[in-house]
Amino acid sequence: MSEKRLNEKKDGEFFNTDWLRNRNTLEYIGTWEKMYNPDFNYGEFTTIRNQSVLNSFNIGVQEFAEGTNANLRK
Repeated sequence: MSEKRLNEKKDGEFFNTDWLRNRNTLEYIGTWEKMYNPDFNYGEFTTIRNQSVLNSFNIGVQEFAEGTNANLRK
């Protein structure tokens, strides 16, 4: 999954952040990163994942990538 594709605009910024609110999506990304990215910050990911159940939860792709050191390739 490329960062460029993740950042494509569809209906403004809503598309960019809404898909990261889905706990299943976060679980998938977390599993992938844990397996293939030795620098992945799993502790920060766990915090983000636990917050994802809140209605007020909202995170952008850049914030997620920087906080967890996710390897989102272009």
